[in-house]
Amino acid sequence: MSRLNESLRLTTIIGAFVALFSSTAVAQTVNDYQSATLPTGLEFTSNVTGGVRDGDFDGDGDVDFIATASGGGAITFYRNNGDGTYSVNPTPNPFANFTSSGVNTFIASSALTSVFDYDNDGDLDIWHRQLNGIDTLLENVNGVYESVSLPAGLEFTYAFGSGAVLMADFDGDGDLDFTGIESTSGPAWFLRNNGNGTFTTNPSSGNPFSNFLSSIPSGYTPNISATAADFDGDGDIDIWQRIGGDGNDIFLRNDSGTLVVGTLPTGLEYIPASTGVLYAGDFDGDGDFDTASQDAVGGAVSYRQNNGNGTFSLNPANNPFSAFSSSTPANTAFNLSGSFADLDADGDLDIWIRRAGSEADIYLENTVNPVRVLSTIPSNGATGVDNNSSITLSLSRSINPWSGNLYIHRYDDNSIVETINSSDAGLTFGSNSLTINRSVTLADNTRYYVSFDRTFATDDENYILGKLDNISKIRVPFTEKEFLNFTTGTSNTAPTVSNPIADNFSVGEDSGNSTFTLANRFTDAETDASSLIYSVEANNNTAVVGASIDNSTDVLTLSYAANASGSATITIRATDAGGLFVEDTFTVTVLALNDAPTDIALSNASVNQSGGANAVVGTLSSTDIDDANHTYTLVSGTGDTNNSSFNINGTTLRANDAGALANGSYSVRVRATDAGSLSFEKAFSVTVVDDIPTNFENGTPTISEITQTSFRVTGDFDAFANFYIGVTLDGAGSVTANDIFQEAAFSGGPERLLFADIPTASSEPFITSRVVTGLERGTDYDVYLYVNDGQSNTSGVTKLDVTTSNVDSDGNLTAGPSYNTSLASTVDTVGEAVDIFSFNLSDGGTADGLA
Repeated sequence: MSRLNESLRLTTIIGAFVALFSSTAVAQTVNDYQSATLPTGLEFTSNVTGGVRDGDFDGDGDVDFIATASGGGAITFYRNNGDGTYSVNPTPNPFANFTSSGVNTFIASSALTSVFDYDNDGDLDIWHRQLNGIDTLLENVNGVYESVSLPAGLEFTYAFGSGAVLMADFDGDGDLDFTGIESTSGPAWFLRNNGNGTFTTNPSSGNPFSNFLSSIPSGYTPNISATAADFDGDGDIDIWQRIGGDGNDIFLRNDSGTLVVGTLPTGLEYIPASTGVLYAGDFDGDGDFDTASQDAVGGAVSYRQNNGNGTFSLNPANNPFSAFSSSTPANTAFNLSGSFADLDADGDLDIWIRRAGSEADIYLENTVNPVRVLSTIPSNGATGVDNNSSITLSLSRSINPWSGNLYIHRYDDNSIVETINSSDAGLTFGSNSLTINRSVTLADNTRYYVSFDRTFATDDENYILGKLDNISKIRVPFTEKEFLNFTTGTSNTAPTVSNPIADNFSVGEDSGNSTFTLANRFTDAETDASSLIYSVEANNNTAVVGASIDNSTDVLTLSYAANASGSATITIRATDAGGLFVEDTFTVTVLALNDAPTDIALSNASVNQSGGANAVVGTLSSTDIDDANHTYTLVSGTGDTNNSSFNINGTTLRANDAGALANGSYSVRVRATDAGSLSFEKAFSVTVVDDIPTNFENGTPTISEITQTSFRVTGDFDAFANFYIGVTLDGAGSVTANDIFQEAAFSGGPERLLFADIPTASSEPFITSRVVTGLERGTDYDVYLYVNDGQSNTSGVTKLDVTTSNVDSDGNLTAGPSYNTSLASTVDTVGEAVDIFSFNLSDGGTADGLA
């Protein structure tokens, strides 16, 4: 039996398209089916959207496509590259003989063309049926298709049915048979595959259609509105014929190899008037047929889930097409213009709906990406396997036990030598792995293979452990011999440790790598130690010790983390070809060595003058991989310029007397010493902040030189000072330093401010004064004084009272009031006549003068 047909005994229909007429439709679900971009290379531009068939035409394990634009036209080959893309007519091309023109009236029709291994040689052949008796058979000959004569019994000569037939393993012998009808009333005919490349029509015995050789149920037409599958879950092929309307469908049930008219399984009745618009395949990945259909173009997808007990549920809660429960993309229709297959090679069914010409095709991707077997131990075809070794499957995702069994078979006669149920304690369902610990000792030098029930295990999406059969469109368990077979050797013994790595050996911190040649430390009775596979099975302290093995040289390398110490317990395993192993466990200790500090940090680098004696600058800390406790001292060296002005108390850097330091930057050099007397030095810059306002001294401020219109204000200061002077009438209200600044700088002070000035005392001695002028005689004034040190520190207000002078003093004569004057004449002593007159002169005061 060929590998292609071996899985068909318990699966069903190969005619993957179970659709009739409609337009172009696609379905998609919240969890599984989603609208997606069509794989590169698949966009279909032909106007003959139904002229496409799928199959593994190049034998590489994934689904390819062929297309024809017309009967007898050239065949276009779409090769699946296995990475989600396709190449059109690549080299090599299995259809190279037909790239320019086809043969006869051959067309890749979903209804008239069957893809199957007719000659049981392990590859796919193609049979196209014509009513005129010129069928075409394309046989795969060493990977290249050739047109050959049809084998005995395969020529289609019936004038009825347009060449539409059903193809399935109707007689349960593991290969594909065909059935059709001669006319609308029958009889049915059965074309049995003899398994040797020939076919027999209506054999006298073993004919599943023996009840219908004279007539058939009214309305029965085994074409695209019929589906052959195991609908009742009993392991053989039934036929469901859909007829539009309620209660009209026909169900031919297979009873022990003979088809009889039966009752349609619950949930299968097809009511829409358009008969047969339906796809049948394993859409939920549980290993049996489900169906998907539409009532109208662009309409909702109706999903009938096979419950596995002969009944079906319509649109259940776990509907993979739930995203299309209301509608599908525009122009979507499940019909002959569509294909459902594993287009992206991830192990589940996708749907491709073709649109004529340049109209965009529709693609529904199944996003589940079900469990796949990535590798096995022993590998497929391995020899010399130990009779008692375990079997490990490395998986793409984790699986969970269901209820079925796995089997160990003898390869030559298929006999079962061990059965293990999925609940057996000898099975380990690990993360992305399955380990099979067998209890039966296998015979020496004997070939075996492993198979699984459909119900053995599922992944978390309920896809069974297995693969998608690209012909039946059903996910099937691994049952074929070529999945995993192996040959035992003579009785195998586990390797032994001959020269163990010394336990509790030690190295110093920061040591170089340690290396060990493992082939010198293990032995094996059946093979050289260099043929063993070595692995690090455990290391409980990878932060200190790294362990790695180069199996090309059998060298174990231990590497040690920089500046790290501690112990690590390491286990090394040596495994032979049969899966038996031995382990050597040892402890390595990395002894601590003292390392010097590598840095010093100061939490704060400034101090205020107001801190006074021993004012705290900041806290010192060190970076040291070994020690957190350090002693700090001020030391000579670069950056020690101002060491004498500071001291260290424990971890605290202090200023001897911050008030005695001028504001500015100071430099000190600090040493950190660890418990092992290793040290590190660093210079720091410390900023002294002047936060003390300049003060008056020597009895100032004073007011002197008071006159009727002015007085002098004098200030003697202990440091640089901006002297703010403001004058108001007595009781007019206080003024601030900012009022004085605004008036002095911008004449923008308050009206009550009669005078404002800001003289500066900028060098020793810090003395300055200012004459206040423009005052009134005998008037009381308030004088407001502030001091700013140029560092944004402003003193509080000092307020002095002053009264201008009211005392008269000689001054320039001015015109006074008018008085009557007297005039008289007299004679002076020499006899001359003299006129005498008098008047008052006033200087504006109270004293008058006389001239």
